Amino acid sequence: MNYIPNWNAVKERYMQTWAMENHDRPLMHITAREPRSGSVLPKAPDSVEGYWLDIDYVLKRQRYIFDNTAYAGEGYPLYCPNLGPDIFGAILGANIKFTKDTSWATHIDTEWKDFQPVYDKQNKWLQTILELTHAAVEDSRGDYFVGITDIHSGMDALVSLKGPETVCMDIMDKPDDIEQLPMKLFKVMQAFYDDLYHITRKYQQGTSNWMTAWHEKRWYVTSCDFISLISPAQFDRFVLKELQAEASWFDASIFHLDGPQCIRHLDKIMAVDGINAIQWVPLPGEDVPEKWRDLLMKIQAAGKGLHLHIRPEDIGRYAEFLKPEGVMMSANVDSKAEAEELLKHTEHAFYKKRFF
Repeated sequence: MNYIPNWNAVKERYMQTWAMENHDRPLMHITAREPRSGSVLPKAPDSVEGYWLDIDYVLKRQRYIFDNTAYAGEGYPLYCPNLGPDIFGAILGANIKFTKDTSWATHIDTEWKDFQPVYDKQNKWLQTILELTHAAVEDSRGDYFVGITDIHSGMDALVSLKGPETVCMDIMDKPDDIEQLPMKLFKVMQAFYDDLYHITRKYQQGTSNWMTAWHEKRWYVTSCDFISLISPAQFDRFVLKELQAEASWFDASIFHLDGPQCIRHLDKIMAVDGINAIQWVPLPGEDVPEKWRDLLMKIQAAGKGLHLHIRPEDIGRYAEFLKPEGVMMSANVDSKAEAEELLKHTEHAFYKKRFF
């Protein structure tokens, strides 16, 4: 692999952390800006759509990013082909609209009782993301790692298709029309993931995705942001069965717990076999380590790993109460020197925890 000299050691460290055998410090995926002379950002396409869909431009832009990035700890060059968070809804019949910074789905009019999820190989958005993934694999040929795109299945897919307000009303007014849909969507997700997996494994071993963690087998993020809007009883009826199916199908998974309104479902999530860890995402401005001390310690006490995106200045505060085993952290800093300093600070902070 280009861009880092120690890919085999990085992979070994990831597998140690999945097994909770990293006793010295958390796994640290650290990236830093490192501008290099002679590196030229490619000219952007004239259209907003081209910014996302012009494959030649997208891959040259990604190479530019790699060329101007330094890595420390277990950081490595990762590109996940991306058309935005609604790609799964788009392959089910929605359309995607783009701005330069984001994309969203246009909603469908079909009644849930008439909706039959199908993995349609002729769907233009499916063909687009598969083509982009294939092109990235051929561009990389092992120079960088190509991850699986962002897949939101289950109830989040229904939100993509009709919007959160409509889905909230429909689980009250038409629950019988919705109850079986998450498992039907799971079948489509399996086919989608399998196609992406078989493309990405041509020149590389293992899998990764937007969360940055690497695994030697098939792993993926399990998630359902919609749970922030529903009760425990509704979680049991509309989410739990599909979540259990996903977690048992993958070789490993980390659940993306997005904000305080999701915490009421945490015990049930942690009881699901196959969920190895929890990624905790606080609200903006609330990422203070001590505020979530009890929550993070509860997750560790349940035997689960943690995934955290941290501010570099907080690493010593996390070391005060977290065990390193099973903990993955990611951080972005402004220079290679800062990246190396963060790694040293992490090693020192958790060394002190063990011996003093």
